[in-house]
Amino acid sequence: MWQYEHVRQFILELNLLVTTLKDVCKKETCPSMKGPDECMYLCAAHKTAMECSAYEYMIHNLDHSTAILQNVKNFSSRVSIPEVKNLDTIVRRLYRLFSHAYYHHREVFNEFETQMFLCQRFTEFTLKYGLLPAKMTNIPRNGAGD
Repeated sequence: MWQYEHVRQFILELNLLVTTLKDVCKKETCPSMKGPDECMYLCAAHKTAMECSAYEYMIHNLDHSTAILQNVKNFSSRVSIPEVKNLDTIVRRLYRLFSHAYYHHREVFNEFETQMFLCQRFTEFTLKYGLLPAKMTNIPRNGAGD
């Protein structure tokens, strides 16, 4: 339950990062969701995974993750919850938001990270609890800057 609540909080804070990106991460500048080395991510928030602009991908994944974690069918109580299935999948997809921001909007990422340390906290938490394998991280561990 503790991990579940932390991921819910990370999602709330990730919404702040995505809002910060809205003026620079547009359909025209980022027509697809890419990370480092131009690797492209397909949006799994649809019936069939498909290509979305980076900003749409971010919104879709935040909405999808929120819907899963807020679903009363899955979580009828916030005091006692069953094992959260696919929490690692949610975390992996959320990490991609940081990756895109870091590699394609570094100035915005650095400014946000300097204030919030969100990527650093998210990465440390997910690695510590085995929600994200270290091999899937691609942002330097110090977060902002190089």
